[in-house]
This record gives sequence, C-alpha cells and structure tokens, in this order.
Amino acid sequence: MLEDAGIRYYCNVASPPFMQGDVLTYIDYDLDVIRTADGSRHIVDQDEYELHKLAYHYPKKVDDLVCQGLRSLLLRIDRGQAPFEESQVRAYYKEWDEQFDESESEG
Repeated sequence: MLEDAGIRYYCNVASPPFMQGDVLTYIDYDLDVIRTADGSRHIVDQDEYELHKLAYHYPKKVDDLVCQGLRSLLLRIDRGQAPFEESQVRAYYKEWDEQFDESESEG
C-alpha cells in the first residue's frame, strides 16, 4: 500500500495456488505479516492461526510448511528482496499509473 510515509505491505501466509476444476484457488492460513513504511515488521493473527490449526486438525507437515513459509517471508523482508524493494514497487506503480492515464484519455 502506497502511503505518504512510504510503502506498507500486508502479507498473507498461504498455500501455493492450485487449480480446483477451472478455478485457481489457495488456502489462507490466517497468519499474516505487516511490514510498515519504516521497515519494521509485525506478525499478526498468530492466535487465529493456532485456533484454526487445532480446529481443522492441520497435519504436522502443513504446520511445518506454514512455519517455513513464515520464516522465508521474514527473511525476504529483512533482506529487502522482491517484492520488498521500494524502488521497484514505485516503478511498477508509475508504469501502471501512466497506462491508466492513457486509457482514460482514450475512453
């Protein structure tokens, strides 16, 4: 999210996308990370994940993969790896904004 103070990210920890019939879908594990414009990061909804892990009987393998995904996400944030590269995000936004302006002037 582009804000006056900088870019804020809200990241869901989820399964890889998969096809279910003709629908592309995924499982959101209710475990999220927010990276604020100042670069700090916060794990949110850990309690919701723990409740759902018990309620839906996540196998150990699923819990291990979710925890691995969380660690990987935090590492990407800490290293400033894609998509957490502010200059790249701003470049994408500028490109989108220019295309949006062009399409409005055509229509």
